[in-house]
Amino acid sequence: MQKTWALGLVILILAGCVKEAPISGKRLFSENCVTCHGTKGQGDGTFANSLMIPPADLTALSANNDGVFPRNRVISAMDGYARGKHFSGAMPEFGRKLAGSDVLIESGDGVVTPTPRALVALAEYLESLQGT
Repeated sequence: MQKTWALGLVILILAGCVKEAPISGKRLFSENCVTCHGTKGQGDGTFANSLMIPPADLTALSANNDGVFPRNRVISAMDGYARGKHFSGAMPEFGRKLAGSDVLIESGDGVVTPTPRALVALAEYLESLQGT
């Protein structure tokens, strides 16, 4: 009995040490965004012409924000938390769809928010597309 308890404790400790596998933002983009935003993120996907509001050119996010990638705004928009009138109702709210383990991100005003790792990975991929 004591050996079983000790083995269980070791397994719990080791489980806490295991890092989660990295999430591919590029893969998430291919699976969820390409149809509207296109393979390069320029808003020219196969479904783009069918939308009443054209999808954004995701390669110009930094250029449209004084050269700074608006990471928190992008994550909030993908999540569905903060969207303006320029968003099409066709864009899913990915917060629920990509929910899973969270990471803590700083919102810029000192508030730390738990955010799905998948949304952060997708935002990092979008940041890599800037200016392409």
